[in-house]
Amino acid sequence: MRLDEVHIVIRPRNLLECLDLSIRLWGRHFPGLAIATIIGVGPMVATQLWLLEIYAEDSGIPFLLLGMVGVPWVTMPILIYLGQITFSRRFSLRQAIRTAMGAFPCFFVYQGIMRFICIFVVVLSPMIFIGMYYLAPIVLLERPTFNRVWVRRSAMNSRNTGRIISFLVTDVIVMFAGTYCLGNFLRGLFSLWTGHFEPRQFLGEGTVTTESIKWEYLLAFWLVMSFLAVFRFITYLDCRIRREGWDVELKLRAEAAHFPNREVD
Repeated sequence: MRLDEVHIVIRPRNLLECLDLSIRLWGRHFPGLAIATIIGVGPMVATQLWLLEIYAEDSGIPFLLLGMVGVPWVTMPILIYLGQITFSRRFSLRQAIRTAMGAFPCFFVYQGIMRFICIFVVVLSPMIFIGMYYLAPIVLLERPTFNRVWVRRSAMNSRNTGRIISFLVTDVIVMFAGTYCLGNFLRGLFSLWTGHFEPRQFLGEGTVTTESIKWEYLLAFWLVMSFLAVFRFITYLDCRIRREGWDVELKLRAEAAHFPNREVD
């Protein structure tokens, strides 16, 4: 990786600056991020709607379980895309597929099996939110060997718990507020499309069918999680900038460029 070819400004950022950069990245790379979102969100939404239809009122546990385990898998295409456009000059579909296939064994063990175990063992549940916060970008972007993944995760989390918790609080606020607002917006648009429009539906009121509410808020949730995947990517970069001194290295390179090599007499 060449730091002088990274397509974002290399400097430490606070929480609000990370959010701002996430929004600007979505605006700058909307077509690519939208396609990556569809690839990840489409199958998950279809599967959860199928569960709601098949199991009806008894779908709560498998529905929530699929959602908790599925978050890193849904956001995988977004992280791979962001990694390429940030550290490379162009996006390569072949390289993206190769990255996904190469990372699959580690991803399956850490974000599949281990995540599943942590959900059922309540005592280990904080590991999902704090201990595994940077795990997905580590596996997909750094591609360490299997036995080095957890070591790398520990290094990223070391003396960083407070900052991770602040990011998690932001995630929760954006997730609930974004899902509520976007879900109501989709709900109002759907009612307008079907000819049963009520202005109160944009505020979460009014009468619509249970089925329509399910898919609207479900889609809103995963779209918000797709945005948060970009935010987590930025926080991951910020952590590496702070820990590995990327900004200092670039400043030293810039200073060194002012002093051409000279032979000693």
